[in-house]
Amino acid sequence: MNAFFESHSIDLVTLLKMLPAVFGMAGLLTYISRPSKSPSEHEVVNLLAGANRAIVLLACLALIALTLWLFFGSSPTDHDARGIERPVRMAFLAWLPPA
Repeated sequence: MNAFFESHSIDLVTLLKMLPAVFGMAGLLTYISRPSKSPSEHEVVNLLAGANRAIVLLACLALIALTLWLFFGSSPTDHDARGIERPVRMAFLAWLPPA
């Protein structure tokens, strides 16, 4: 039984990369499954409801797209960060007033 769980485990980084898509799909399913409201007689209420609908759909799709980017986007380079860190530190010190 223990060998089954060891061969089918998922690492933490993959799990964290999948979380935005899980939230996005849960939001889409929740939005789709809720009952639709009848249009109001006030034009402002209908306009705000349409804007709300668009924002919810875009947010859910953005979460799913974020997961796709995290999985299939370019991976960071394997360069040592010390060479990049030094010029940034010197540029930061240039903004300090002279002692």
